[in-house]
Amino acid sequence: MMEKPQTKVIVFGIGKNFANVKDFLFHQFNVIAIVDNNQSKWGNVINKVEVISPEKIKHIEYDKIIVTPPPPAGDEIIKQLKNMGVAQNKIESKKLIINFTELDDFVDKYKTAANDWPLYNWQLRQHALSFSHFCKLFGSAPPSQNAFSNEYREWEIAFFEFLSGRKYDYDNEGITISESGESIVLTDIDFCNHPEKLEGMTFNRLSPVAPEFFDIISPKASWRILDMGCGRGELLEMFGKKGCTVVGVDVSKNDLMISKWRLKHQNIDGQTVCCSFYDIHTIAGTFDLIIFNSSFHHCGEPVRLLETLHTKLSPGGKIIFTHETISPHFDRPWGVVRYDGLSILHIRMRGWLEFGYRSDFFEELLSHTGWKVSSTHQMSDFTIMYQVVLSDSQ
Repeated sequence: MMEKPQTKVIVFGIGKNFANVKDFLFHQFNVIAIVDNNQSKWGNVINKVEVISPEKIKHIEYDKIIVTPPPPAGDEIIKQLKNMGVAQNKIESKKLIINFTELDDFVDKYKTAANDWPLYNWQLRQHALSFSHFCKLFGSAPPSQNAFSNEYREWEIAFFEFLSGRKYDYDNEGITISESGESIVLTDIDFCNHPEKLEGMTFNRLSPVAPEFFDIISPKASWRILDMGCGRGELLEMFGKKGCTVVGVDVSKNDLMISKWRLKHQNIDGQTVCCSFYDIHTIAGTFDLIIFNSSFHHCGEPVRLLETLHTKLSPGGKIIFTHETISPHFDRPWGVVRYDGLSILHIRMRGWLEFGYRSDFFEELLSHTGWKVSSTHQMSDFTIMYQVVLSDSQ
């Protein structure tokens, strides 16, 4: 049952997960206050509700506090609230999945949720995997070896396969999501033989990046752009309309067919290539800008990939990482460190690799492979964008 709108709620945390559920929260509850630990956000107004400090909670009459960040950041907020004297029954946070029966039940509910997607989208984001319980089921804990060691990576891949219930296969990344929430194998839809199907399709015209993205990058018409994991080509189109020559790489044949159609009908100078990230050496030439937009976390061999990129970046060029799962709150350097419901769903249901990177290790990883962060930008969509260039030693 959905909560009644008169339920008075305080929302704690206005990071990325808040952006995903904001509309649902304001529609479903009477949001009377928004709280965040970041002092720079205090005084901001969202949907006519002011962002306040945690100390002000004690002066407010409310029914419950909804903690939006996933673990482990969400766990720290729960501890903080309890230390402030907030009763446990007043706190709503992530519901922990502790075994495979609960995990598969969670996936099954998703498959039947198409008719009530807004509600289940909220439920989806309110679930999280209990890492400690699944480590016990797996029979081992993460290794203490250096995060660059083979032992470390092999454990993370093995733990992923344990959760997924299948061997890791890069081709799994070529499974997409239909509107009903089911998985479809991309090659099952033969757009090559039936191009008329594309004529009736509607494409996402919303920007896949924050509004200030292009102001920060300032692309020149002479640039060659490589979009790593281009999907259905939104960014290819946006850069192409600015005069850039674009190349999109993806393993999804279906999505690439749509990208190709998009470029053709927008008269954009570009091409699409169906290959893995590790095979980009087969693409001719170098690029002024290489972009990972919510795609780097699907890479199981980050060192190998980052070293490969040296051969594809033009002198003075840069790499952009945006909408990537890089956070200071992850409990170990990298791997299966994302326990939120959406990530676990993708792992279990589709076999997608959903890795994450702790912020300090991500910068160490870049340095280890000959790169450095030239700048970071806090974006208006609650994400952080990294601009990366060759290190001075290269």
